[in-house]
Amino acid sequence: MVKKAHWDLPARFAFVYFADECLLKLFSKILGYALIVLVATIQWPQILRVLSKRSGEGISTLSVILMLQASSTSVAYNLQKHFPLSTWGESILLMAQYLILSCLLLLYNKRPTFMLGFLFLYVPFMLILLLPLVPPQGIIFMKALNLPIVTVSKIVQIYTNYKHKGAGEVSITTTLLVNLRAFGRLTTTAIETKDLLLVLNYSQNCFWNTILSCQTVYYKRRRKLKNK
Repeated sequence: MVKKAHWDLPARFAFVYFADECLLKLFSKILGYALIVLVATIQWPQILRVLSKRSGEGISTLSVILMLQASSTSVAYNLQKHFPLSTWGESILLMAQYLILSCLLLLYNKRPTFMLGFLFLYVPFMLILLLPLVPPQGIIFMKALNLPIVTVSKIVQIYTNYKHKGAGEVSITTTLLVNLRAFGRLTTTAIETKDLLLVLNYSQNCFWNTILSCQTVYYKRRRKLKNK
């Protein structure tokens, strides 16, 4: 009887371990698909605000274009790695929204020629990434470049807010949702893909988005108090 109990103990530990793993993966799947639904509209408050005001004041065009590049390479990287859709699916929607926002900012900054040129360059660039024309090492290198690119894009927007002493037409809703998405994706990546490059990417996103969120809320609140 003692011998049987001795062998039952590791079996129980194994059962508990696998049960916890299954629960974690189930939680990650639910969170992942919830993020896809959430991000389907993440940039629309910002897009609608720019459309209604016919202005992109306070929004760094460079920052948005850099985030578009980061989203585009993320789509190519996740496709190349064959990661589950639940861990990255919203990147496709985010890519489309950043593209729309980039075009609107160029248009309202009175640069329609730049907008057309930008589209002319972006479409073939994305096709090259999605078609098997770039070797895996190239996709990985481009994904690694996202680390400094995202940092630069966030610093540019933070500096723009600081320079204007306000957040301009930056949407608080969009800023907070982007931050929520970063924390959610850090969780699903750590549980499911365990990809170091993605973990580093989402970790830095969490850091910079938290600063940007706090800055945006501060400036919006200060402007509201001034207008009273």
